[in-house]
Amino acid sequence: MGDFKTATAKGGSSKATRSIINTTPKDPTKLERVLTYLATGRSLHRFEAEREVNDHCLHSTMSTIKHEMGIPYQKLTTVVPGWHGHPTRVARYWFDEKAQVKAWERVCTMRKQRGAN
Repeated sequence: MGDFKTATAKGGSSKATRSIINTTPKDPTKLERVLTYLATGRSLHRFEAEREVNDHCLHSTMSTIKHEMGIPYQKLTTVVPGWHGHPTRVARYWFDEKAQVKAWERVCTMRKQRGAN
């Protein structure tokens, strides 16, 4: 959050203040959660993303990863059980080894920015 100043200590001068730095890191963003998950070599489709990383719109997140972050991904259309067990076509996403390295670099940057070294 930032620096907070405390009241002047009793009997001290007006210069006797101290700073307390809030060291609680923010929670990871959806983008960071997806990058971290895929950077470990695992894959995701939309229903897994909902359960595992709380991403309700995986295809949009993957578009951001590709077009704004420049991290390419692999994609395969597959069929999984959907509503009432009906077959549902989904895209399964994963990173190759080179993209995993790029993703980890980005995750590290994101962690530093939110104070979670």
